[in-house]
Amino acid sequence: MLMTKLKIVTVVMLTIASAGMGAAQPQETKQAAPADMWARTLLTEKFEQTQKLIKPQPGESRWMEIPWQTSLWEARQLAAKEGKPMFVWSGSGGAPCAPT
Repeated sequence: MLMTKLKIVTVVMLTIASAGMGAAQPQETKQAAPADMWARTLLTEKFEQTQKLIKPQPGESRWMEIPWQTSLWEARQLAAKEGKPMFVWSGSGGAPCAPT
């Protein structure tokens, strides 16, 4: 009984809030807010500069330059041939499934 009353009160409150939000929206003005102007400036005037800053730079992701092997057997053969140690990086998204 209490849960039903809570659900009804919640629905009523959300309905009132959503109706009030539509009426409380300010009318469009010709002048944008300072935060809006900052975003507009960033997107239009400084787009290329910002894009250069967030793109990966040469040498940032050195691990991507390593010729990773996906076959453990081939990696073992290559490591033995070159006299180098192996680094095994393994992960899983969950428990392995049995073949069907």
